[in-house]
Amino acid sequence: MGLPSRAVVGCAAALAGSLAIPAPAAAAGYTTLLVMPSFFTAHNNNGSQIRAYELPLTLTYHAKNWRVSISAPLLAVTGPGVLSAGAIYAIPKAYGTRVGVGDIWLEGSVSLDRPARLRPEMSPYVLIKLPTDARSRGLGTGTTDYEAGTSLLWHWQHFYPIARAGYRVVHSSHGYRWRDTFLVSAGFSYSFGRVGFVTLEFERRGTGHHHQPPTETMFLAYTRPVNQRWSILAFGLHGFTFSSTDYGAGIGAAVRF
Repeated sequence: MGLPSRAVVGCAAALAGSLAIPAPAAAAGYTTLLVMPSFFTAHNNNGSQIRAYELPLTLTYHAKNWRVSISAPLLAVTGPGVLSAGAIYAIPKAYGTRVGVGDIWLEGSVSLDRPARLRPEMSPYVLIKLPTDARSRGLGTGTTDYEAGTSLLWHWQHFYPIARAGYRVVHSSHGYRWRDTFLVSAGFSYSFGRVGFVTLEFERRGTGHHHQPPTETMFLAYTRPVNQRWSILAFGLHGFTFSSTDYGAGIGAAVRF
């Protein structure tokens, strides 16, 4: 499972990148650990409600021009379906409350240049989802999926416009034919200096499977540095189509060491 938090993969692919973008530049060669307890709710096309509680741990190594991370969530899901990267996947036989470790996400990205005036920083990235939980339990889609794309970041004083485009390969599992999807997102971050920064981002993903519209989600996040090692993070999200996550929220902390 990969819910919509990508500091994503920090928790899920879109928000996590947003959480880290405008932080002050730090020395190369350090590691961060992010813990982000989160809650998500959605309704499938039959009107049944799906609720998910997620406790993800994301370990990220930051080098000068590249970054790699691994994210593993502990999940509790109720309802006939699973939420994966903001989209609803119906799992009719998954009833009651299921608890366990969800899918593990691996992410790598490279920064090709630093932003300057109208020139953005370009950061190609790759995501790999490892199906560490069975689809039959409703904690994941049961397949190894891939995503590749590029993030763009501009820097205009305290204002950081951001954009992202990517393509996800979603393998089909027994009885279910998922679809590969394109995704695009756009937004901005604003830095308040020592007080922290806020990020607003809109993401649109193509149809995940037959007879469903694209997912459209708005993210709002706030990051507050406590000191040179600790930061507090919070986010909220809202989906605009019936194949999207209805609402989500989370609050957590990141430590650098």
